[in-house]
Amino acid sequence: MQLIQLLIISSLAIAACGSSEKTAKQEKSSEPTTNSTTMTAPNQENKYRLIVSFISIGEGTDPDARKIMDGVIEKWNQKTGKSIEMVAMPWGREGEVDFCFRLNELSTDDQVTFVKDLKKSMEGRNLIQFAENQEGRFKN
Repeated sequence: MQLIQLLIISSLAIAACGSSEKTAKQEKSSEPTTNSTTMTAPNQENKYRLIVSFISIGEGTDPDARKIMDGVIEKWNQKTGKSIEMVAMPWGREGEVDFCFRLNELSTDDQVTFVKDLKKSMEGRNLIQFAENQEGRFKN
């Protein structure tokens, strides 16, 4: 008898949880939607001039690449007298990370040169990928 009561109570609890989820989903779907122009506009807040991805193929990321990248950034900080800002966004289990640069502190010409310098410093390193003028993988 106690087993039957336990099963009934469990069933009721599960049913109650399921109905509250449906209610929350229904409430969200009844919220007003934005117009299509707003929804398709690029997300400028999440757009970066340069994204440097440290990837892994089962053995972790390139252990020396971060030192090289930091050296290029330091050279540019000294050259321009400005601090180049980046956002690190970890995304993997083996140390994978995206370093995202907006480069707003540099002129357009300096941005192009900085990107070239950083890419040149990473030549031959197959665990480093670059993306330019892209949205980040994650929202920050």
